[in-house]
Amino acid sequence: VALSTDQVYCGTKAPYEDAEEDISQPVNVYAQTKADMERHLMGSMDDDHPPVICLRSSIILGPLGPYGCNVHSTFLHFCNSRNGVKDPTTFYKDEIRSVIGVKDVVKILYYFMNRHTFENNDEGKLMNNGQRVYNMGGPQGVSRMEMALAVAKEQNFSSENFVSAQKASLHESSDTDVGAAVKSPLNITMNSSQLEKLVGFKFQGLEEVVKATFA
Repeated sequence: VALSTDQVYCGTKAPYEDAEEDISQPVNVYAQTKADMERHLMGSMDDDHPPVICLRSSIILGPLGPYGCNVHSTFLHFCNSRNGVKDPTTFYKDEIRSVIGVKDVVKILYYFMNRHTFENNDEGKLMNNGQRVYNMGGPQGVSRMEMALAVAKEQNFSSENFVSAQKASLHESSDTDVGAAVKSPLNITMNSSQLEKLVGFKFQGLEEVVKATFA
């Protein structure tokens, strides 16, 4: 089971409906390496190779890790850190992603690893005999600004110092450090209903993920 990324999509044909049908067109090196991984794994199937599942993941959000393992916070924790900060904080309003909760991701991985990856029953046929690429994202497309506002609402603090910006404009100016930022697609929302149908549960939306993050 390999974790790929929604960034393999170029962002011009959202929402992306089917990972098997929608062509990957990476616009940066990170996405290209993920697309190369997918091709390598999908092309290496033979009698001696285990089944392969590639999951094109959106931004993964959720609570800090258990057992004191808090070395990697998520974007939601950054948003929460803006509570009480007087200086403006800028959030993009045109970068749209189908964010997914980490607890749903764990349940999805558990599904494949625990029971179904190696089966050849009806569900196995749905997975193309164990080899398939799936979109893995939540039910709604949201911007960075919408994520920040959802955190402020849940945590009950003012968002008056939140400033919206267009990420697309950053690449229009090549004479600044900001303009030289790594290129990335804007709208890469995905339909993950095929994966939901397979694993047997609905993925949480942003509001539910935010609540679970700070519960």
